[in-house]
Amino acid sequence: MATWSVKAQQLSYIFRSYIQSFIEFIGTLGPKYILYHLILFISYVLCFVYLYKPNTEMASVFLFFLLHIVFLFFVVSYRITLPTFNIPTWQVWQGGLKASFTTNSVGDKVAGRVWDITQLFNINYAEYSIVFITIGWVLLSLAFTWLLPVYIKIYQAYIPLEKDMTFGEMETFKESLIRWLIGSTVLLWLFYIVQNIKNWSLIQNFMTKHRVVNSFIIALATFLITSSVYSLQLSRYISKNIHTILTPT
Repeated sequence: MATWSVKAQQLSYIFRSYIQSFIEFIGTLGPKYILYHLILFISYVLCFVYLYKPNTEMASVFLFFLLHIVFLFFVVSYRITLPTFNIPTWQVWQGGLKASFTTNSVGDKVAGRVWDITQLFNINYAEYSIVFITIGWVLLSLAFTWLLPVYIKIYQAYIPLEKDMTFGEMETFKESLIRWLIGSTVLLWLFYIVQNIKNWSLIQNFMTKHRVVNSFIIALATFLITSSVYSLQLSRYISKNIHTILTPT
């Protein structure tokens, strides 16, 4: 019972420390910083909601792209530091080599070394969050450059005939593209948060003690880049097959 009581006290102390540090961190941001980010966040939420309403879909797509540009302004302007690119030295990589033994042609054991892949999880991938943001942002921007002209051409083809806009055979691909664009944007925001809090002492201590966080971050980064590439491919596919859409009946 005493052991559980000590653990509960330790957890309570750690929790209070995190809460207090978080409040102090928020206090250092300033009211304008918080207000601007709150406005941007609400704008994104409204944009995502109205993307699924027929009468506001096209306007929301263009607003989505505008918010994407504004997000870049936030990344460049607010508390963003360039990565140090602390790439592990050869000595560090050698430290990840484990001894192994093989048998030569005469039957003698020969010492060799095999690289320990677990050393990959000792790299602090949070240091490269701005790199992941940049790659994801560029790929999504390219996706928008293929998608927006499609909306304009559909508008010009259907509205003069007083018909509802539709993607026809591409409707399923369009819906999938919108989902991937939203998902990729959420991941961009996650890495933006990581970029802003990675120098927070409590976060650094936590990541030092729990190296598994590094594998979680690289998994998110992989998913961000993959989803952004897939969004680009979907957008290009829709644009390439626009002839199947521009046939009002």
